[in-house]
Amino acid sequence: MSRWIKVDLLEFHYVFFPICEDQHWYLVQIINPAAIISNPIDCHIAIYDSIAPKFKHRRAVSILKSLLIDYVQDVRGETINPRVRISYSIVNTPKQLNTVDCGVYILHFIETFMENSSELEQKIIDKETDEDQWNPAALPTKRQAILEIIENIEAEYKT
Repeated sequence: MSRWIKVDLLEFHYVFFPICEDQHWYLVQIINPAAIISNPIDCHIAIYDSIAPKFKHRRAVSILKSLLIDYVQDVRGETINPRVRISYSIVNTPKQLNTVDCGVYILHFIETFMENSSELEQKIIDKETDEDQWNPAALPTKRQAILEIIENIEAEYKT
């Protein structure tokens, strides 16, 4: 695993994984991944899904838990019991109104979380988030805002 992950995931407090499943993108976040070594209760997996709140995404949680356990073994040489319990939550987020904006929503969730991480982290762990905490008013123009960022980067690159 250390050959294809070029940064130490355990040095970050938040790690985000965009996942495509059944032609739909959703986001999985690991909060405090290094805690799995010494205090697994402080490690948490959060699922952000803009379309399918009824799905629990247990498979994704299981895969990312295994990835984290294998990563610790490979990079740090420490063995983690595969039965270790890691809490997880389905984050209450705004729901998309079409079938094509899931990627835009993922970018919006990451941006909003990072701008408000000190406020949102504990609410996510305690399963106390609501849609209004994710700045839903910004979503209708988010696709255009992303396009403008890309165009600005392209213009800078060409000069």
